[in-house]
Amino acid sequence: MKSKCSLIVILVVIILLLHIAGIIFNLYEKKVRIDIPQHILSGAIFGLIWFWLLESNAQNFSKSLTGISIVSFAVLGSLIWEFFEFALWNFAPILAKNIQLYSPRVGELLGDMLSGLTGGIAIVLYTMYKKAVKV
Repeated sequence: MKSKCSLIVILVVIILLLHIAGIIFNLYEKKVRIDIPQHILSGAIFGLIWFWLLESNAQNFSKSLTGISIVSFAVLGSLIWEFFEFALWNFAPILAKNIQLYSPRVGELLGDMLSGLTGGIAIVLYTMYKKAVKV
């Protein structure tokens, strides 16, 4: 369990470092899509959390149901995050702008969710590989 938590902490730190770099180097204003890897990693985090919950509760679902549930949880996590950004933008716009946590356009929001989906799919592929190779 400790190594699982360590991996999540490492991924969260990478996301935070990317965000801080985006703010410091003004990458968000320059339209550099630095948020895509952040959203892919967050989708992977949600996918890992769900996979580990399934593993720790000895849930023996079919491969397809496990894969669908991992991806669904990753997308749900992305959706909740986007609701958080929307709420922050509407209720604390100055804070949202200062820490650059917002998705003001629907296209960007959908791109962020697609990136979270990609992270979830990456975890499904990894877990399929892990089970096939017996890592």
